[in-house]
Amino acid sequence: YAFVIFDLMLIVLVVPVIMMYLLIDWNRIILKFSNYLPEQSSEEIYDLIFQIDTLLSGFVRGQLLICATLGIFYSVTLSIFGLSYGLLIGVFAGLISFVPFIGAILGAVIAFIVAIYQFWDAPIHIFYVSLIFLAGQILESNFLTPKLIGDAVRLHPVVIMLSISIGGSVAGLTGILLAIPLAGVLAVLLRKLSQQYLEPNLDKEVE
Repeated sequence: YAFVIFDLMLIVLVVPVIMMYLLIDWNRIILKFSNYLPEQSSEEIYDLIFQIDTLLSGFVRGQLLICATLGIFYSVTLSIFGLSYGLLIGVFAGLISFVPFIGAILGAVIAFIVAIYQFWDAPIHIFYVSLIFLAGQILESNFLTPKLIGDAVRLHPVVIMLSISIGGSVAGLTGILLAIPLAGVLAVLLRKLSQQYLEPNLDKEVE
């Protein structure tokens, strides 16, 4: 458990800082990298970098929209049902939802503990709190993630689920967090390779 907590703290505190610096210095990094590119392949490499940059930007925007949407949903519904600190718990659950599955579970556990303490003599309210997080997970997995993330990285929902499972088994929470963007980058590279492989064959067939 200590390792899991450390991994989660690392993701929450370190990864956003790294992403911020990468976003600020991205153009400078590309300019520096361009000095080492072979001239005959520079156009294709720039096109590949542009596709990856577009994919990652779309992923980040989609993830931020999911976090904001879930944060509003949880905050409003928990406050309506009268849960103590419902607004804070909802905001936290929305923010931490950028970690697939784990974020939702952590937010639900906190809300469930508070609900048990507050509504121990009215179990139906505890059940309502559970339903709120169940509804949030259905909203995220069936509508938000396929639309906002799937469209951005151009991956089928099944591929997204598989990539998260593989990433989690290989690298834990860090693998879960990085699984979708890495799978998207890999898909871009594979599409580029397939184009280079198929185009010469098509030209030969035309001749």
